[in-house]
Amino acid sequence: MGLCLDVSRVRQLFIFSLIAFASNFEYGFSTTYLNTPVEHFKGFLNESYLRMGKTLTEPTYVIIWNILLNIWFVGFFIGIWFSPVLNDRFGRKKALHEEKRKTQIALQDSCLRHVFPVNPLHEEEIISDACECSPTNQRGAMTFLSEISYSSMCLVGMMLGTRQLLGNNLVALMAFAVPFCAFFFLVLLFLPETPKFLLISRSNRAEAERSVIFYHGSDNDLDTVIKEIVMEAEMEPVAASWSSISEVLKEPYLKRAMLLSISALQNTVPLWSMLLSSTYFLEEIGLDQIVASWSSTAMTLAYTIGTLAGAIWIERSGVGPISWFISSELVPQHHRSLMQSITYALNTVIVVVLTFSILPLYNVIGSYAFLILYTIPSTAAIVILYRYLPETKGREIHEIVAELRRMTKPI
Repeated sequence: MGLCLDVSRVRQLFIFSLIAFASNFEYGFSTTYLNTPVEHFKGFLNESYLRMGKTLTEPTYVIIWNILLNIWFVGFFIGIWFSPVLNDRFGRKKALHEEKRKTQIALQDSCLRHVFPVNPLHEEEIISDACECSPTNQRGAMTFLSEISYSSMCLVGMMLGTRQLLGNNLVALMAFAVPFCAFFFLVLLFLPETPKFLLISRSNRAEAERSVIFYHGSDNDLDTVIKEIVMEAEMEPVAASWSSISEVLKEPYLKRAMLLSISALQNTVPLWSMLLSSTYFLEEIGLDQIVASWSSTAMTLAYTIGTLAGAIWIERSGVGPISWFISSELVPQHHRSLMQSITYALNTVIVVVLTFSILPLYNVIGSYAFLILYTIPSTAAIVILYRYLPETKGREIHEIVAELRRMTKPI
């Protein structure tokens, strides 16, 4: 019996790891591969200006570099608002598969044109898939695979961007992710739709049961799982739509969920400036380029180890949901994609504003820029989370929503 449980657990871990890496492979890689070869990219930009008969000044370089680092957020922001339509109309599987198809095209184009690839839809699909497919008592650990896969690929991108590996060959560096994304594109063809989408949105009990067996294993209590999904659906029988934005802004418990989601994501904002520009900051304080690039790689290794430790710690200690999937655990299924879109859109705006501001402000006031842009807002967000965040460990979504309804006052 114990061996069967171990095999089932390993099988679940393998399936959710495939989903996580399928979503985050290119996303994490493209976040950091510009970080360590910063001097090589600067030379590339300078050469481009010389060919046009112009001189690349330092202020102009800062502006262009900021645009290169942040341009993919434009695609991310647009994709955020397409995601609810794709998720709720076509399903999580088809939405994620369509995202991988477009990512593959963007990657190939980036190798030919030296353009930064855009990956706009991935995060919501992986979070929806993980939350809706995984068993309740394993939801935190399984959804944490999204962060593990992302941090791992950030580490790969940072390491390959060093001068000793692919940092001096930009085409090879950008082409690295192409075959892997093609593999994951094929893998997604064989995964079933999420059981909650099939039962709640499609009213297809037979397919939902098959999906539960696939994701939970044949030894799960099928009737109990289906019953819990039905209970969640019965809580809010009316399907969500774009008109539900007004409901989110009016309903107290939904406003509370949105505030908590934004506050949790606020504590991820400082990470972006380090993932995107840590080598630049280290070189600015006088470190050698090689030392700076490998120090950035070591920082990303620590980030990866931290996410691995967090996956274990969060399930054992149960201190509440985690930043990127908190909104998925605080609202009913039919509000999930819309709530994620709203909170991610606001977070994306915050990230773009702050990451675009950090380089010029750092050049003016030095390290105090981090205090103003990151420390103060993050401290306020932590206070909000400590005061209002409910526990979610081992609980069904409808139980969490019911608690939010009871404890929420108009805010």
